[in-house]
Amino acid sequence: MRPGHYGWDARIYRIWVGMKNRCQNPNNYSYHNYGGRGIKVCPEWQDYQTFLDWSLAHGYADGLSIDRIDNEGDYCPENCRWATRREQNCNTRQNHFLTYKGKTQTISQWAEDVGLDYSALKQRINSGWPVEKALITPTGGLNIHQRPSRAKLYTFNGETHTLREWADKLGVRVGTLQQRLYFYHYSIDDLLGKKVHTPVLITHNGKTQNASAWSREIGLDLSYICKQIKRGRTLEDIVATHQRRINKTVISPIDE
Repeated sequence: MRPGHYGWDARIYRIWVGMKNRCQNPNNYSYHNYGGRGIKVCPEWQDYQTFLDWSLAHGYADGLSIDRIDNEGDYCPENCRWATRREQNCNTRQNHFLTYKGKTQTISQWAEDVGLDYSALKQRINSGWPVEKALITPTGGLNIHQRPSRAKLYTFNGETHTLREWADKLGVRVGTLQQRLYFYHYSIDDLLGKKVHTPVLITHNGKTQNASAWSREIGLDLSYICKQIKRGRTLEDIVATHQRRINKTVISPIDE
């Protein structure tokens, strides 16, 4: 075992434990999506040091997550990579891919490219619209052949960004902004103003950032962190509780 940064309290160790739990522990809440589908962790990665050595040699960094290239394949060196959250989201088995003029992307990526609401585009596809019609028919204004081929931009307080960029900047999910903009018809001031989206800043070990940034850094679910903070718990207490749960977890061996 390597000392210090990559020891038992390291983020990468928690990722390794979570990977094994999803595949090998029937009591894990995600087991049905992994072990229940026949997905396994390869024999060599049953050893943490071997997994750690591979990870460090293949680009592991804080903020990246383990991603299976083939979603029907196992966790093993030839089928895994370290990827950003967005890269992972584009590789899930739930994604619906559309091909138009030789270019293939997910519905979410096409919606961003052509400036349509994701929900509206998804509904068109689910309703049987041809891909071209779904992409070029405007919900108002010009179609994509008449507008710049980029995502719609929103300006607030002198800053201009796409909706996804605003979501990252404010520390919220892009789906939250889309819902408030397209379904509840928020004004841009209400959508992006501080009275709606003042991120809760959390200080831990002398470092201050929003809950979304902490979620990426320590590897805990964002909604879980937010719920615990609302209950008055500190991030230090949340991390310690999660670590105790990990230490109590019993990993069953792979059935060969």
